[in-house]
Amino acid sequence: MPLEIGLGGYDVKIQDSLTGKIFNDKKGGIIPIGIGVQPVYKPWKWVGVAFLLGYRIVLENNSNQNFNGWYYSFGLTVDLRQIIRDTKYYLIKKKHYNRVVKRTLKS
Repeated sequence: MPLEIGLGGYDVKIQDSLTGKIFNDKKGGIIPIGIGVQPVYKPWKWVGVAFLLGYRIVLENNSNQNFNGWYYSFGLTVDLRQIIRDTKYYLIKKKHYNRVVKRTLKS
């Protein structure tokens, strides 16, 4: 379960599209906190498809803006640890293991 904590801001402007005149301009800071569920389907051991579903609570002082609510996300994940492990195995350790096995079988 991913836990997200962030820091950011918002800038909401109400503007007349014909004249360009700004009627209202609100700015402020936000601290979003979110928790959710993130299953990952990995068709290969180093790449996967992720889906994230969660609820976000925003800690802020301005009660006119409500950024709280459910959110979702889709994406690809790349497992760098698995890529490094496979690279080490195929480039270094596999040759060593093959030598040890051959020596063991000869004796």
